[in-house]
Amino acid sequence: MSFIVNASEVPHTPWKNGGGLTQELLTWPEKGDWQLRISLATIEESGLFSNFEGVQRTFTIIDGQLTLTFDKIVYTLNHKDEALTFDGSISCHCHLISVQAKALNIMSRSPYATRVVRLDAGGNIKFTDGPCLALFAIENSTVHLGQTEAVLTMNAESLFWVENALIDELNIQSGKVIACMVFRT
Repeated sequence: MSFIVNASEVPHTPWKNGGGLTQELLTWPEKGDWQLRISLATIEESGLFSNFEGVQRTFTIIDGQLTLTFDKIVYTLNHKDEALTFDGSISCHCHLISVQAKALNIMSRSPYATRVVRLDAGGNIKFTDGPCLALFAIENSTVHLGQTEAVLTMNAESLFWVENALIDELNIQSGKVIACMVFRT
């Protein structure tokens, strides 16, 4: 099974704390009882992130700049940085440096985990075993899907999802994408 979701077609849901908006792009395998959730977050105000007990979070900035503080450890992140993975139950304070920021937020629950990589045109990545793959296009992108010989064209801010595919490698022909490999721990 595979499909593409365009963020432009997904409604914005306000955060409980009022600090931003979420566009839920994917919940897998089911909406209510998910093992993987991928969303696009627009952060509009500094503040605490919600607590997600038992969830591994991977946060990748697409636009803007901010800091995430865990106890006394501070990470400054912008659109050039690799993904940051952290325990969703740990207190995290977000401080905006830019007026607002946009991020891809990937959350997984055991027995699944993710490996997230940012790839620009000319980049490629080989895969290890895993049941699922998600690709998020930061900008209009063209991706060669390994041994399948398929070429995928994606609009900016769209998510491609595929389960049980025979994709062994990705090559980014144009654009910028975030690749999320989902595997069983």
